[in-house]
Amino acid sequence: MLFIDAGSYYETSVPQPGDHSLFYGVGLGLRYYTAFGPLRLDLATPLYRRRSDSPIQVYISLGEAF
Repeated sequence: MLFIDAGSYYETSVPQPGDHSLFYGVGLGLRYYTAFGPLRLDLATPLYRRRSDSPIQVYISLGEAF
């Protein structure tokens, strides 16, 4: 499954709209369904990479994402 994701960050617990721009990434997600729930493997990369960003991120988890 292909996906696109967008998000931002804030230094406080209450978001301040307009303070930060959105960051976008694209990736590929694989699922393997087990008796405990889906085993998830996601590979993603930022669309507009900053110097501090890794070119590829790997996420492995067990269970559903909400």
